[in-house]
Amino acid sequence: MARSRPDSLDGVDFVVMAGGPSTRYGRVQKLLTAIYDAPLVAWHVLMVDELVPYRLVVSLGLEADAVREAVEPATSRKRDIVWHVDEEARGTAVSLRDMYRRGVLKGDPVVVTYADTILQTPQLILDLVIFYRTVGLELAMLIDPYRVYGYRYEQKGGKLVPIEAQVPAGVYVFGRTALEKISGFIDEQEGGVDTVMDIEDAVARVYKGWIPAYHAPVDSVASLETPADIPRVKRLLRFSSFAGPIVSQQ
Repeated sequence: MARSRPDSLDGVDFVVMAGGPSTRYGRVQKLLTAIYDAPLVAWHVLMVDELVPYRLVVSLGLEADAVREAVEPATSRKRDIVWHVDEEARGTAVSLRDMYRRGVLKGDPVVVTYADTILQTPQLILDLVIFYRTVGLELAMLIDPYRVYGYRYEQKGGKLVPIEAQVPAGVYVFGRTALEKISGFIDEQEGGVDTVMDIEDAVARVYKGWIPAYHAPVDSVASLETPADIPRVKRLLRFSSFAGPIVSQQ
């Protein structure tokens, strides 16, 4: 029996970021790392597919063809994927700016997830979208305690300066206003089209470090950052509610 899309997700685009350079993983494409019987990226896309996205955009970069081949078997066969490729791997913020400016992102809002995180549950993401829509936000974020990038910023002497606390990046929900503000901010940066910027950095600077956020329970998240993370990912994945269709856990 086909799953139905929750009403709260009508008109929502999902963007899976699957193009990073895997720097902390030794510059080997970690999304192709086998976790049980399937590549890491397939697990993440399977989780997103549980939500029956209105549109699914996958942003590729390093080893784009191989990642694409790993993604396709994990998705609904009835829905076409919109592919975006940033071969220069200039960061999530720049990729989103490019997709927004080129009209690739048509939904309102747009949910952005990272393909190396596989246990953020569909219910958590759905709750985040409902929170975003109910409160009337420009953007919202689901915090992943295992994935920490970028820095928060605060006002000092009329300038934005980075502070010690880092931003635990998880799932973002962006409205059109937020996408326009972030795109405009990137356009203004020195370097122009060659600017490199992660979304955590861009959001913190545009929104002065304040981000409405949900916190994901630790046992509902598994992110692969280094090879040493594989045992933890496997341990958590055994208890995943969506593990069955893709993997036999022997």
